Amino acid sequence: MMNAAAMQILSRVLRIMGLFGALAALAWSPAGSAADTAKRYALAQSGFLQLKVPAGWREEVDAQTQPPVISFRPGAGQPFMVSVIPAQAAEGKSAPSRQELRTDVEQMAGAIRPFAVESEIKLKEFAGTAGPGFQFFATDAAPGPGEFKYMTRGKLKVGDVSVTFTILTNEGQDAVVRSALAMLKSASRVR
Repeated sequence: MMNAAAMQILSRVLRIMGLFGALAALAWSPAGSAADTAKRYALAQSGFLQLKVPAGWREEVDAQTQPPVISFRPGAGQPFMVSVIPAQAAEGKSAPSRQELRTDVEQMAGAIRPFAVESEIKLKEFAGTAGPGFQFFATDAAPGPGEFKYMTRGKLKVGDVSVTFTILTNEGQDAVVRSALAMLKSASRVR
């Protein structure tokens, strides 16, 4: 992962973007061990963000932050962390456009670039069931003990909600990333 100075800067960037807590997590159980569970998370103005949470993932909701931060960690196994921040558009306003999402994710990638192995961090567009999204992948140039080596980060539109996400993993956790992205791509806005 990162050296101490780089980790402090990344922690500050993550906090500024609404994330909290240490990057250390517990463990992960293999995807597909049981059915995903549809869970609803209250939004600021009205309604809920619904996610199909993979079996074996523990959740924590920090309702003290606005918007709230939803974090997922494994119930057992190798550590990982998935953070989701659903920001509902203010009443009478619309969620960010496709271009605004792209610009936001480009800025996120730019903040991470100095600490990444990759000299160029490429954005990837994807389609969620409720709107477009963008993501990038980065490898930490200097991971420290207990820190995560890989980050997948991005933002997607779910109706009038923009969802910022961060997926932190280590070696051999491609299935975690696939499960997290599947959860996010199938997100829906319900009343």
